[in-house]
Amino acid sequence: AEEVVGDVARPLLGLSRAAFHALCRRVHVIVHAAAHVNHLATYADVYRTNVRSMFTLVRLARSCRAKPLHYVSSISAARRTHRHRSGYGSSKWAAEQLLRCAADAVPALSATIYRLGLVGPHAATGQVNGKDWLARLLSAALHYRALPSGPEVGPHPLCVVSVDFCAAAIAHCALSRGASLPPAAPKRLCVHHLAYDNVSYRELFALMAEADPALSPTPFAEWYAAVAASVRRDRHPLLPFVERFKEGMDGTLARYSTASLEEALRDAPHIRFERIDREVVENLLRFLRAHSASHPQ
Repeated sequence: AEEVVGDVARPLLGLSRAAFHALCRRVHVIVHAAAHVNHLATYADVYRTNVRSMFTLVRLARSCRAKPLHYVSSISAARRTHRHRSGYGSSKWAAEQLLRCAADAVPALSATIYRLGLVGPHAATGQVNGKDWLARLLSAALHYRALPSGPEVGPHPLCVVSVDFCAAAIAHCALSRGASLPPAAPKRLCVHHLAYDNVSYRELFALMAEADPALSPTPFAEWYAAVAASVRRDRHPLLPFVERFKEGMDGTLARYSTASLEEALRDAPHIRFERIDREVVENLLRFLRAHSASHPQ
């Protein structure tokens, strides 16, 4: 295997023309997982990395010989509109539309879209993206030793999938036998939803309280007032997101079909979605504690 350093935000991935064409000749399968993930950014902020890069990746996929293109998208793109509250959601929707148009226009191009829910902690290690809003929320609850409770903490499921499940599922689909060949069926674009009902906020905080008795369930209004003030005072990483929890927190009523993904994983029974349980929460808390040294005490 050879490592080639590039930049999806730049023309030809930041490579010379010769290097790009050499890459076109050597590559057999493309997994496009690069993205500027920032739910506070505007569409213009993320356009070059998240949208314009698709033109380059399609060019890579169709040049020299056709190569399957596997695109890691977001479940927010399932809303079938560009009018998202976040520039990130809009950019994933726009990139999907470009890929759909390319698959329609280029007969040899095979494309698969993976729409991920919120990517959660690794089931075995608890490792999580500390910059994600949910990780920041849980880190704040752990740091200030308080968990929100009451009717403002809703019962609907969070659409969270573990990072290890996502990685294993995408790798299997992209690298399984025949993945590097154009499909025989007329349908050249497939969409998989990696978006399952997981625990609710209410269940998640209950598991955290079980795993760490030092975490105190606190009536929501009291919890928010204390945590919001502390987050602002300490400039805790939750600060950019704290206002979104002012009126409460809940999961989603949206449901997404996972039938196509489960069919693709039928020959890999060891790759399966699992809900967050106490063991996962214990691993997550251990990871968050180990990586909270930079937070004010």
